[in-house]
Amino acid sequence: QSGEDLTLVPVTRTFTGGDRLKGAVEELLRGPTDEEIARGLGSEIPRGTILLGIGGHGGVIDLNLSRRFASGGGALSLETRVEQLRRTVADAAGARKVYLAVEGERIYTAAGEGLEIKQPLN
Repeated sequence: QSGEDLTLVPVTRTFTGGDRLKGAVEELLRGPTDEEIARGLGSEIPRGTILLGIGGHGGVIDLNLSRRFASGGGALSLETRVEQLRRTVADAAGARKVYLAVEGERIYTAAGEGLEIKQPLN
């Protein structure tokens, strides 16, 4: 699928113990399983994007991803990546507000793409 033909669909992953939000984000970054690929599913998130950390206090969480998350692909691709992340954290974060950071810096716009990134994600 490319460009305008992209449709976001939920996938189910088994999760056992630990932090639900961390587990959900790690699964998203891992990308589609072989079975999901066989069904024609993919991800706009670049392979090799890693979760550098989850921090925060009180009702606020900072989700820190590697710079690969925001590199390449153009505005539509980045918008789709952010939406994939937004949908992933929506349930797992509960009442906590999740902010996206890349290499430790919260991002509100995509450099060179003119894309506004609404924060918090949820």
